[in-house]
Formats: sequence, C-alpha cells, structure tokens
Amino acid sequence: MVGLDEQPEISGGRPGSVRVHRSACLKAEDRPDFEQVLDQALDSSRIRQALRHTEEDIDAERLRARALRARFSIAATAIGEYRYYVHLRTSSGQPAGSDSVGRGLLGALAVLTPALGGVAAVVFLLLGYGLHAVNARYPLADGLVTAGWVSAAVAALAAVLGLTGVLVSAMRNRAADYAVRPSDPSSDHPSDAAPRAGHATALDPAVTEARDAWRQALLERGVVPYLLRQLGHTGADEAVVPTATPTSSPSPSP
Repeated sequence: MVGLDEQPEISGGRPGSVRVHRSACLKAEDRPDFEQVLDQALDSSRIRQALRHTEEDIDAERLRARALRARFSIAATAIGEYRYYVHLRTSSGQPAGSDSVGRGLLGALAVLTPALGGVAAVVFLLLGYGLHAVNARYPLADGLVTAGWVSAAVAALAAVLGLTGVLVSAMRNRAADYAVRPSDPSSDHPSDAAPRAGHATALDPAVTEARDAWRQALLERGVVPYLLRQLGHTGADEAVVPTATPTSSPSPSP
C-alpha cells in the first residue's frame, strides 16, 4: 500500500471529485504552522479526554506521528482558505521563510567577520613583530604590523555591529511575538484560540487574517476530526476533501 507521503495527488474518492496535488494543500514552508495546529489540538481537553477513554493502543506521540504522515490529506480539508492565504502572502511580497533566510545570512556574517578579522590580525602582528625582532629595518615588517592593527580594528567593529544586530533582531522578534499572541492562551478548547506565532507576522493585517482563517479551518475541519477518528470516535464529523476547488481566490471581506 502506498503511504500518504508518497501519494502525488489527493481526491475525495467520489465520482467527479477534483484531484488536488499535495503541494497545493501544504507547502514545505507552512509545515511549522500545521505542526502548531496539530499540537494545539493534541493539548486540548477534548483530545486528551478521548485519549484517556479510547480502546485503541495509541498514545499522543503515536497519534501525532500518524497525523504528520497524513498531513496532506488533512490539509486538503482547508484548501480554499489555504489558497487564499498563499495568494495574499505572495501578492503582498511576504513569502514564507524569507525573513528567516535573511536573518540567517546576517547572523553568519556577524559571526564570521570578527573571527576572520581576529585571526588575520594575530597572524599579521606575529609576522610583523617577528620580522622586526630579526631585522628592525626589514620593510615588510611595518606593512604587516599596520595590516594587523587594521584587521584588529575591523574585527572589533564587526563584533560591535554584530552584537547590535542580534540585540535589535531579538527585540523585534519579541515585539512581533507579543503583538500576535492570542488573547486567551489558557483556553483548553481547540476552537477557542488559534496561536498566531510563526513566520507570518502582523506586518500585513490581511495576510495575518487569512492565515488565522486557514489555521482555524484546518483545526476544526481537518486535524480534530482526524484525531477523533484515529481514537475510534466514529461519530466525529467526517472531514472530506472538497469535491470542487475555487478557480480564483475569494475576495477579501470589506
């Protein structure tokens, strides 16, 4: 039997149903969002109670692993909201993960520049003063000493700038996390709060609103019904892949 991760397409399994490629249901950069929604559902009182009373031989970790393997079929239950979110995100010039890539490059430069500058300064100074000790009038010695002190100054400046950048990034991330924190994080029901932490921040309210709508639909129509079915709750609402998908993105509400 072919596993869900190897299935190139997903369909509702009914005549006339639209076959949806799995990449259209959940892109790789949005998997962290899926995992957050999954963890939120697993931490809810409804799922915890179902785990305690299930007759299936399964625990939370195994249930989570099953849901991750079935992530594409689960995500297909909210494909309309997801396509709209991706459309807005792309149109607004906020591709997922771009900020983290930029911060990673700057972080690497902030570490490498002072280190390389410091090594160069040590090498130049040792060679320069070493030549001075052998022959005080050796012309190359003065150039090496000068290069060593210049490298040391560059390394010190790069270290200061790198530390400043790290502090500024930390402050921005903390402010962004606070701005998108759910109003009732202590709520125990999966539909009471949708965590907003992730790569889509409040920089574009329309994108954030579309992302929240997708996550909520994913939680209520996909993740929770799937978990309940895995726990033997046959009366759980069946989440079915839609038989038709919108040909254009829905218009934002006025």
